[in-house]
Amino acid sequence: MKDKCKLVDSKTIDINEIENLFQQGANPNALEDLNPDKDFNDCTYWATFFSECIFSSQEKNPDLYPVLELFIKYGLDVDKYGSSILSDFHFINNGSDTYRMCKLLLDNMSNCIDVSTALSSIGTEESYLNCSFNDMDFESNELFGLYTMIESFSKNNSYNHFYKLPKKINEKFVKLNVSGDFITLDKNKITVKSEKNRMCMISKIEMQENSLIVEDNYGVYINNKDEHKFVDNIFTKYANEYLKNETIISVEFKHYQFTVAPKTFIQGRTAIINLTNDKKIVYEEDTDNKLEIIKIV
Repeated sequence: MKDKCKLVDSKTIDINEIENLFQQGANPNALEDLNPDKDFNDCTYWATFFSECIFSSQEKNPDLYPVLELFIKYGLDVDKYGSSILSDFHFINNGSDTYRMCKLLLDNMSNCIDVSTALSSIGTEESYLNCSFNDMDFESNELFGLYTMIESFSKNNSYNHFYKLPKKINEKFVKLNVSGDFITLDKNKITVKSEKNRMCMISKIEMQENSLIVEDNYGVYINNKDEHKFVDNIFTKYANEYLKNETIISVEFKHYQFTVAPKTFIQGRTAIINLTNDKKIVYEEDTDNKLEIIKIV
């Protein structure tokens, strides 16, 4: 298996050569070990041929989407191994669009398939990156969106309208929406009650082509078929007037840590939506009072 995986150990992959291997009898369902592993959440993980391709490709960072297409074309058992493969997507570098690859796998999986292995692995890595590295907030956030997409599939909801968040956006602002348990409501600042065991704040920023979704704690992703209901208020009315001629240019994250006991720390991040003319929508947390704060700057 490892010798075959050398075919993806280059910047550009020879897809014809990989297809020739399958035509000659290579098994897309080959396993590194015939017995599955169990993670700390007792989820079943299979060490698959495609996951070996992920690991072998890391240094050169090629686009793995066409490779995954071939695996599926030649009989990859996505119902049995799809969740295990998805669980390794956090090892894929920026040469591949993991959201597009995720949709390809999910499109070929049965709706009733258990994806807990993928959710456990991606959720753990997202949390680890968010808590451990000041310069990994964008990577952590990307996993947040990927987790949400797979979770949507697991709930039999739409997942095909999720897209990878670019670092540079350049889309005209259309409308800001916010829902939650509002504590204070002013024209340029809003506070929302925060509960860690459930989502209390969700915001949708409608752009000319896409919609940014911002959840408390803060995950930012594109979902163009978000079905949350919103009602305008003094804050959103002011924001929509203040930002109506602007263009969203980027999403920025700022990582922070503070001490709650001598050897106990809490990690978090602030999400900043940057617009033209130095205008901003800022999402931050008031941890002392368990509030989410959104400001228009």
